[in-house]
Amino acid sequence: MPDDGALPHGTGQGAGMRGELLREAEAALTRLGPALPPAAAGILHALAEGMPVAELAGLAPETLAAEAASLFSLAETRKPGEPRIRVTAPGGPSGVTGRGAGAVVEVVMDDMPFLVDSALAALTLSGRTVRRLLHPILGVARDAAGRLRDAGPAVPGGPNESMMRIEVAPGAARRMGPGAPAPADWPGVEAALVQAMTEVRVAVSDFAPMLDRLTSAEGEIAALPDGAEAAAFLRWLGEGNFVLLGHRLLRLTPTGPVAEDGLGLLRDDGATVFDALRDMSAVPPAVSEALAQPIALTIAKANVRVRVHRPSYADVIATRVLGADGRVTGVRLFFGLFAATAYNRSPRGIPWLNSKVARVLKVSGAAPDTHDARAFQSILDTWPRDELFQATEEEILAGARVALDLTIRPRPALALRPDPFGRFVSAIVWMPREGFDTRLRERVGRLLASAYGGRLSAFYIALGDSPLARVHYVIGTTPGASPEVDAAALEAAITRAARGFPDALADALAEGVGEAEGARLAARWADAFPLPTPTRYRPEPRSPTCGWPRLRSAPAGPRRPSRACPARAHAGSSCALPIRARRCRWRMPCRCSKASTSARSRSSPIA
Repeated sequence: MPDDGALPHGTGQGAGMRGELLREAEAALTRLGPALPPAAAGILHALAEGMPVAELAGLAPETLAAEAASLFSLAETRKPGEPRIRVTAPGGPSGVTGRGAGAVVEVVMDDMPFLVDSALAALTLSGRTVRRLLHPILGVARDAAGRLRDAGPAVPGGPNESMMRIEVAPGAARRMGPGAPAPADWPGVEAALVQAMTEVRVAVSDFAPMLDRLTSAEGEIAALPDGAEAAAFLRWLGEGNFVLLGHRLLRLTPTGPVAEDGLGLLRDDGATVFDALRDMSAVPPAVSEALAQPIALTIAKANVRVRVHRPSYADVIATRVLGADGRVTGVRLFFGLFAATAYNRSPRGIPWLNSKVARVLKVSGAAPDTHDARAFQSILDTWPRDELFQATEEEILAGARVALDLTIRPRPALALRPDPFGRFVSAIVWMPREGFDTRLRERVGRLLASAYGGRLSAFYIALGDSPLARVHYVIGTTPGASPEVDAAALEAAITRAARGFPDALADALAEGVGEAEGARLAARWADAFPLPTPTRYRPEPRSPTCGWPRLRSAPAGPRRPSRACPARAHAGSSCALPIRARRCRWRMPCRCSKASTSARSRSSPIA
C-alpha cells in the first residue's frame, strides 16, 4: 500500500478525504454507465486503494471512473484460466489511454506469483517504459458462463484475480534484444504480453514437480566428487534462492542426447536452452564430452532471455545422473533465474560457492591474516556473481590478481574470459570513476563488440569507494566465428578511450616542458577549456618554440577562454595552448594576434 505521508488511508483527515474522493468518483461512474453492476464500483475502489491520497486528489473523478469502467469491460467475461489482455494504442478512446496520450495495458487473470514482474519484463523487452502501474488483487464471483457478478477485497485462499492497469510513457521505443517490436507495433506488444502471462501460468503450475526433480538430483550427485557440497547448494536453491522456470532431462545415448521429462517452460521439446543443443542429432563433440564429464554440478547462461520475473538471460543448473556402473547416463537441466539473495549475500554464505571461493583464496598464495589475503577476500566478495558461478577457479584468480594490482596502481584495465563454447565473451573493465559516464560506457562497449565481431548482450556497473568504476560487459558472439583478439591492444584502446582530458594535458605538458613545470601548468590550465575541447580533442607535445613559452607567460587572469575562440588562453593573449583542432567549432572570427597561428589551422582532431 502506498504511503500517503501525513494523510494515511485509514485514519483522520486522510481517510475522510479519501472517502469523499471515492464518493465523487462513484457518482461519476454512475453518470458514465448507469447500467454498470456493483462489480464495477468494486474495481473502482480497488484502483483507488493503489493510489496515495495526493495522487487521487489530483485525478478528475471522471478519469478514475473511466479507468474503472474500461477495466471492468475487460474483466466482465473470462473463462477459467484464461488471461485477458488488452493494449490500447495512443489516441484511443478518452479515459482509456493514459494521461499524456500514452498507450495503456490492461490485464485480468488468476492471481499468481510473478505477474507484475513478468508484465514489466515483456514491456521492457519490447522497448517500452512504464509511467504508472495499478495492480489491485480482488476476490471475485463469476457464474457458470464466466460473467463477473461481484468484485471486492482479496479473499484468503481465493479465488482471487489480478487486475493491472499499466500506462506506457510516450516516446520512441528503445529495443532490448532481438525480436523487439517496431515502435508502432502495439499488436506485437500485446502478443508479447500474452506470451509472458502464458509462460507465467505454465511455470507456476509445474513448480511442485520441478521442485521434486531438484530434490531427486541431490541424491543422484551424492557419489560424485564434491557431491555433498553440490547437494547442499541444490537444497539452498530450493529454499527460494532460485526461480524455477523449467526442467529437462537429457538421456545420453550412443546416437546423441535424448530430451525427456520436460516441465515448465521446457515442456516443449523444441524449446531451446543452448544453441549447441538445438539439433540433438548433431551435437558438437566438445559439448557431448562436456555433458559426459563426472562433475556434480555446473552453472551456465542459456541462450534465451526469459519474460518471467525479469528480462534476463536464464541461468541453467546442470546436474549429472549416474548409471549402475557409475558412469554418467544423463544430465538434468534446471532452467530459471537466481533470486536476488544469490546476488546480495556474501559468497561465503552460499553452499558450494563458499568452497570455491576458499580454494581460489588458497591458491592465490596470500598468507592468512595479511593485507593481500584481506584484499583478495574483499575482491572475491564483490566479484561479479555470475562470474563466480560460471568461471573456473583459474579464471577467477587471474581476474582477481588484476583487481588486486589496481588497488595499488589505479588505472584503466581489462580482464577477459571467453566462453568455452564460443557463445560469448565476458569482459570486466575498470575505468576512472572521475570521468565515468554513459558516453564512456557505451564507447567501451562498442570497442569490445567490434573487436569480437559480436554484440553487446548485457552490462553491469559497480561503483564503490575505489577511484575506479567497474563494468562487466557480456559480448554475444557466434561460435566458431570470433576473431583472435590481441588483449593488450584492446586494453590500450580502452585506456585511450577512458583517459580524461586533464590527464592527457598533464602528460603532454610533462613531455613538452618537464615533469615539474608540466605539473604546474597542468594545475593552472586543465580547467581552462570549454566542454567541446576536452571531449573532442587530445593535447599533443609540441616544439618548445611553438606555444609552450607563451603558455608559461600568459597572464593568470580568467581561466575560461573567450567565446570568440575556444583555444585562447586569455582575453589579452595569443592562442598559446597546445590544443589541436581542425577548425573552430564556434565559426567566429579569431581575435588572437596575427603573430600566432589560429587554432583553426594548426591542429589535428583526435582519432
